[in-house]
Amino acid sequence: MPTHAIAVSDHAPSDVCCNKLSPHISIFTLGSRGDTQPFCVLGGALQNAGYDVTLCAPEPYRPFVESFGLKLRPVGTHLAGLKDSEAMNALVRGGINRFLGLPAFFREAQAGLVDFLTECWDAVEESDLAVFIPTTFFVADLARMRGIPSVRVALQPVFPTAKQATALFGSTDRGALANKLSYEIPRIAAPILWTGSHGFKAATGRKLHLGALPNPMTFRASDSLNLMAYSSALSPDPGDWPFEAKITGAWFYDAEPHLALAADIEDFLAKGPAIYIGFGSMKWHSEQSANAVFDAIAEWGGRALITSGWGGLMPPQNVPANIMFTGPVHHSLLFPRVSAVVHHGGAGTTAEGLRHGRPTLILPQFMDQYDWARRIEELGAGPPFLPMKKVTAVELAERLNALVETERYRVGAAAIAGKIAHEPGVAGAVAEIEKVLPPQR
Repeated sequence: MPTHAIAVSDHAPSDVCCNKLSPHISIFTLGSRGDTQPFCVLGGALQNAGYDVTLCAPEPYRPFVESFGLKLRPVGTHLAGLKDSEAMNALVRGGINRFLGLPAFFREAQAGLVDFLTECWDAVEESDLAVFIPTTFFVADLARMRGIPSVRVALQPVFPTAKQATALFGSTDRGALANKLSYEIPRIAAPILWTGSHGFKAATGRKLHLGALPNPMTFRASDSLNLMAYSSALSPDPGDWPFEAKITGAWFYDAEPHLALAADIEDFLAKGPAIYIGFGSMKWHSEQSANAVFDAIAEWGGRALITSGWGGLMPPQNVPANIMFTGPVHHSLLFPRVSAVVHHGGAGTTAEGLRHGRPTLILPQFMDQYDWARRIEELGAGPPFLPMKKVTAVELAERLNALVETERYRVGAAAIAGKIAHEPGVAGAVAEIEKVLPPQR
């Protein structure tokens, strides 16, 4: 890993920051809870290592962030609200709508973009190091202007390789040329920043140097420390990334020792084996898809514990005895107690299930969810995936039966769990950051 020295600029961090005994790290994220949780885990680990840490995320995440003992600095709150907009729904539905809906999404996003950029600029001013995700890739340029190092974190395999297409499109092998070209597709989102960049200059007097069509996945990658927060057991280093990067393994959110499952969940699990079904913040493709899940469980005949999240999977009018509905449950407590897991294929949920050696069935909806689904199938840790928009009761019942009855899937999941257990995870990320910015200066 290259050495990343702290540069000196004409706009140094404030005196308040420079007089602190502990270096100040700002972590920037924008997206769902699944996009926020790993950075709360990282922030807590960095604080334990002696750093002063602020998580820069939308205001609604304040209670969650503060539950980790971290400070929240609100950024991008308006943009976070777009997750429920019709323009975002069009992007999520996929197909041609994903591209036809981009102009409408850009228009809705413009309203909060200047505020978002200036909020991040102010936060970087008080920092000694900035951690960011591809969604907030411009932070790399803000850090450059402030003269501090930056750390890019990817939760999915999104760095260019000739071996496979980008995880954002399922990581299928389309041939070396097409594979590499797929990593350039995220540039189509760059125009969203054009108007914001002009507003940013008017507000701060500083000019962003992003180029005409920056690639959010690779922007200034050679100037940043690049960390991949997923397991190499699922996606190993392909060996041809155009810059250096470190796969640390996933950053797991472990429940504190005093926490336990609720009594009603314990009672349900005590009555017999059960699988977990949950879809986090993913919106259901249709009411028909949701009904297919309940019909599939009825046809399969097994027991299922279902968590209802932002995705809108709500209980039927009369919940049968073999199904239990509950709110959010700490996965690190629940997953060791179930026989298998069924979910949307978010990076964190996928890693958590496999960490505990649980056979996995993914019902992907878009982007990297298809990537994790294919990898699980290829590694023999679960049956063939079933796209959420194509769910039928008959097919899902067949998948559920195979999920719990096939010994090969248990063996495959256990093999992945064994490899995950030997990865450094968040401790490895902290060790890499310490090379860039020691905790004591």
